[in-house]
Amino acid sequence: MPLESITPQDLCGSYPEHCLWSVSKNQDDPEAALAPEQRKVLKILRVLNRPATIAEINASLKKDYEAAARLIQRMANDRLLDKPARGLYSLPTCRNVSECPNDESDLEIPTFP
Repeated sequence: MPLESITPQDLCGSYPEHCLWSVSKNQDDPEAALAPEQRKVLKILRVLNRPATIAEINASLKKDYEAAARLIQRMANDRLLDKPARGLYSLPTCRNVSECPNDESDLEIPTFP
């Protein structure tokens, strides 16, 4: 079934108002698959145009601090954000995880005869 023909009823049955999934109209947007709060974090960092602390980001998110910290830390773990320094978060330097440098690139892999 082509994506264009999928309806909320196909995804959620008789209760589309309780649906957690939706079909994105803009499949070229890499942020389309992100949760609204994740998109908001990225937008905040774009507006700030510099690395920011959780508190600075949360000033616009207006969430409980612990919930904001968990969200931002998860985004960093998923490589949606970079951590340029302790306590600071920034937009990722690469858009695609496959293009990002691997944290283990400096490890030497032993070879056995």
